[in-house]
Amino acid sequence: MGGGPAGTLVATVLARSGVDVIQAVGASPNVRPREILGPAARRLLAKEGMAEWEEQAVPCRGVLSAWASAEPEFHDYELTGCTAGLAVSRGSLHAALAGQAIQSGARVLEPAMVKPRQDLARAGAPIEISTGAESTWVVPRTVVDATGRQNQANAAVTRTHLDRLMAFWTPFERERHQDCLLLESSSAGWWYVPPSAGRHTDLVCLTDLDLVPTETAERQEWFAAQFATCTLLPGIAAANPSFASLHGTDARSSTLSSVTHDRWVAVGDTALALDPLSGKGAYLALSGANAFCSALRAGDGSTAAYESWWRRTSDQELAARAAVYSDGYKRFPGAPFWQRRTAMK
Repeated sequence: MGGGPAGTLVATVLARSGVDVIQAVGASPNVRPREILGPAARRLLAKEGMAEWEEQAVPCRGVLSAWASAEPEFHDYELTGCTAGLAVSRGSLHAALAGQAIQSGARVLEPAMVKPRQDLARAGAPIEISTGAESTWVVPRTVVDATGRQNQANAAVTRTHLDRLMAFWTPFERERHQDCLLLESSSAGWWYVPPSAGRHTDLVCLTDLDLVPTETAERQEWFAAQFATCTLLPGIAAANPSFASLHGTDARSSTLSSVTHDRWVAVGDTALALDPLSGKGAYLALSGANAFCSALRAGDGSTAAYESWWRRTSDQELAARAAVYSDGYKRFPGAPFWQRRTAMK
């Protein structure tokens, strides 16, 4: 279940291995800012014989950031990863990867709805995959849930949210550094600008929802005031950004009590929903999918190796998240957004 990178990698790799795969893909993903496909994610896709390039992709040379201080620093992807990253449109990337799942022999049903949800984990229970007027009934050996951080089809597994983070974005025009991801901390959160083919891109602000005013005019003024305190981004902007047409999406970090239950397995963002600050969302989603495929291909029927990967990786990423926020706290030690994150584990 799911048409993102993790779900599509599972469908493609297992279908190539001779497994009978049905991939149920929901409605097209909502429009979001570009995300970074870093060198490690590109290498993983290449290892599995999956081409990640799509026509809207933009090369990303590295990250120019002002985080612990106002003095910018540059992290060069090509120096540390031997190749550039890519800024990709999620919808276009999904479409590019989906074609490879079909070529590998997976049956891709889209747009599809899977029900009854309460039976997804119960071994031997039939489930219905509905695509409009047509329905397909199956009794799957394994249900792989790759439906994303906001979804969890298994009622036996609990999700714990670790913060109140939301991503808000608005159009942005910049004069230079089109081939870099721009990143900057501010007193109530942090900002990023993805690479673009020209001057026009998005300005994204990550902040806790309870810190943002609820009234529209006050909200616009609040974001404008926050942006004005930045030191890196205003100097790159071709004009002051407008916050009259903000979009928003859930960016909360969360953990599951388990990623396996009977025949149900969570992969990708469903299994490991972490702060976008890491910049490794696509890589971790693909890594988890790859770890699950490796466990399944071992042939012993056990997913213990995948569960072990998930617990180890979750602990490592949460510790890294706390360390990075601790650096940002040095710049804004009295601000509630940063004070909340000093106690992260």
